[in-house]
Amino acid sequence: LLKEMEGIEDANFTLDEVRQFLMRARALNLPGDNKHLKVLETKLQAGNDWDDRAARVLAKPVKTIEDLNQFFDLETSIPVDPGVLNRLSAARTKALEYERQAKAWLNPEPNATLPKVSEALRFAQKAEHEFKIPAIEDLQRTADFALDLEERCEQVLKGRYQHSDDGPVFDAIEKWQKYAQEH
Repeated sequence: LLKEMEGIEDANFTLDEVRQFLMRARALNLPGDNKHLKVLETKLQAGNDWDDRAARVLAKPVKTIEDLNQFFDLETSIPVDPGVLNRLSAARTKALEYERQAKAWLNPEPNATLPKVSEALRFAQKAEHEFKIPAIEDLQRTADFALDLEERCEQVLKGRYQHSDDGPVFDAIEKWQKYAQEH
């Protein structure tokens, strides 16, 4: 065991491997002041702390990208549970994909195919069930405005629009057009 533990300070282990080493060391009654045992206990504490934080983030019903990113900018000597890391990575990848798509729709390339308002709203609502992402919130707000403008225009086309602003209805429609082009 002592031979296996040589260079343990610089080695990268999973949390389970650290626990296995500690179990073996305790079964052999390795003295508590053994330098390798102390390193293992330090690694176990760091790994358990990481695991506890990860469990709290994964248990949140709505996560942020910042919550998830904190687990990928860490010291590599901290032992982690690969299964938990994979779950964090999958959640982060999903959140980043939601963010990428929302930004692509909010700032489209020339000639890009844009979604219908209903598709953008469904997308934003689906993303907001799991994540709190500023780009998704912007997309939701923009789609809500677009939906309101579409409904007003539909009312005008069907002759049911009740104009309540001062000035002619055509001035209001022109303002809607300018707003839609700007946003």
